[in-house]
Amino acid sequence: MKCSIIALCMVLSGTARAAVALYPPLNSPSVPPSPHYRVEVQTPGGWRPSFVNFNPARTDGFGAGDQPGRSMSWTTFTTDEPVRVRVSASTWSADGVVVRPSRLGIVPEKIGERTVEFTLQPGQKVSVEFPGSIKQDCFTGPPRGIPCVMHALMLFADRAPTDNPLAPYAASDITTLAPGLHAELRPVTNLPGRTAHRSTLGDAGGKRVVVFAPGVHDLGYWQVPNKIEHIHLAPGAVVFGALDVLPQGREPGALAIDKS
Repeated sequence: MKCSIIALCMVLSGTARAAVALYPPLNSPSVPPSPHYRVEVQTPGGWRPSFVNFNPARTDGFGAGDQPGRSMSWTTFTTDEPVRVRVSASTWSADGVVVRPSRLGIVPEKIGERTVEFTLQPGQKVSVEFPGSIKQDCFTGPPRGIPCVMHALMLFADRAPTDNPLAPYAASDITTLAPGLHAELRPVTNLPGRTAHRSTLGDAGGKRVVVFAPGVHDLGYWQVPNKIEHIHLAPGAVVFGALDVLPQGREPGALAIDKS
């Protein structure tokens, strides 16, 4: 499946200062609604749906045959207090549903044949696993015999930002990218006949900050130049691709992560 980096715009629930902010659909064929899950969030105005985005595993291109039939569904919202969420599966029973990571101690309550409820704290990011979606051997190659969730569901209860991350930078330090394709197909080294998308952003015009404007971006693989200090996804931006932030010209073993 595609790798996606997400930042979505808010629709406030309530009046002056809402405790919960929901995100609208992207209305893009690249990010359709999930056919597997429905998520609702309890707001001051009652239960409201939180749009569940859907990314199926790719069916062609590099790595397409590794995990056929898998998918990722995900939804995100902002909250500044504990919030009750309701998750329903389109097919599978709610018996034995697990919320991970288990260290959070979240035990879902079954309230219907295919529906559970539980509470999330601000900042928590969880996976919701319905046993019916787990397959005992889903890989076409090594490692074999390992169970995995065929149709994953991720929930992100983000905290509302408290400041502007671009404030320290001058306008001349920032380049803003419009939605669209920022990559081209290139041959994969040491894999004859294989191609993959590689980013065409290069050094981003020598700027210190790169901003992805609202909309859907196809980035491909981008080795981020050392000069770039900040990559910002504006509200409403969805980026498909991979960001390689390893400082260029230095070996991984020589890195001090807290100083890189």
